[in-house]
Amino acid sequence: MSYCRFSSMDFLCDLYVYEAYDGFAVHVARSRPDWTPPEPRWNIIMDAGKVPGGEWQRRQDAYMEALDSAERKAVNHRWAGESFYGLELDEAYDMCAAARADGLNVPESLLPDLYEVMVWEHWGFSE
Repeated sequence: MSYCRFSSMDFLCDLYVYEAYDGFAVHVARSRPDWTPPEPRWNIIMDAGKVPGGEWQRRQDAYMEALDSAERKAVNHRWAGESFYGLELDEAYDMCAAARADGLNVPESLLPDLYEVMVWEHWGFSE
């Protein structure tokens, strides 16, 4: 399960965090587009069945054109471009909290979501 992902969050997030077979993985972006995503903001997957085909393709083309033409700026952080695998949940949480404290773009929901999983696992509610 992914908790945040660059592309699913209009590249406004500097982390890609997910649970894998061997623990948690955290990827830190090397660069980010300097852009404001085109309106209307939309989710390419979730809106696929709700938007008529021609309109869906028009939106996707506009989105990709804006993304491709955006200037990319380096992420200035000691972990920029790095990937960390096999992390325990508390390690992933601490890393994400440190990234946020260091000024990386981290979604508001990430730390509460990871904390909720930690609470569930601590109290024996994990699968």
